[in-house]
Amino acid sequence: MLIVAFAVMIPPTPGISRRALAADDDRPLGWSYSPSLFTQRIPIIGLAFVGLFVSRYLAAYQLGHIDGLWEPFFGPGETPAGNGSEAVVTSWVSKGFPIADAGLGAFAYALDILAGAIGDRRRWRTMPWMVLLFGLLVIPPGVVSVGFIIIQPPLIGALCTLCIVQAAVTVVLIPYSVDEVLASCQYLWRAKQAGEPFWRTFWCGGPALSEDQTPTPDLDGRYRQWRGTSSPAV
Repeated sequence: MLIVAFAVMIPPTPGISRRALAADDDRPLGWSYSPSLFTQRIPIIGLAFVGLFVSRYLAAYQLGHIDGLWEPFFGPGETPAGNGSEAVVTSWVSKGFPIADAGLGAFAYALDILAGAIGDRRRWRTMPWMVLLFGLLVIPPGVVSVGFIIIQPPLIGALCTLCIVQAAVTVVLIPYSVDEVLASCQYLWRAKQAGEPFWRTFWCGGPALSEDQTPTPDLDGRYRQWRGTSSPAV
């Protein structure tokens, strides 16, 4: 995570075209707000951290680093495990993965954190590939998590409180990410209609297509103002 953070997350983000960065316009055509605001993404990052720590805890049990799991509600059912959480994470469903599935979930949440933090409030048009990748990291895993909870009682015979927490976190992430994905898809379509090369726009971003150049107030506003007004002492 630190390698990715220091390589691509610290401004200026590499790979973005100068035309994409030339305008401050951060609202898609017909929208009243920017879907890439940091105030939109902070809940995603915070919830992803919750999912990361829960997944790391479950993976620690699967890998034998701890002796048991906390489970306040569900018993082991007909399984020989100590409780419902231990029964689920050691079930044949979990063992069907070549690696610890909870560890894979922790890796996915780490990617959610990184993908949610990278870029500024214009990234729906300056980094469409990242926004769509972020959507793929959030939306399909949310569906899979809900499906995994549904199959636990009939196939495993037990339920896992921490797994339900994970599924809830993933599902809550979806509405926070859908609008940004829609904005990027809309921008790619309109940029192509305006004659911009699709793949270059997809990978390197594109220019603003509207006349509204007033940036939306956001958490990075003070930082941008400080960079624009500060100058070295002579």
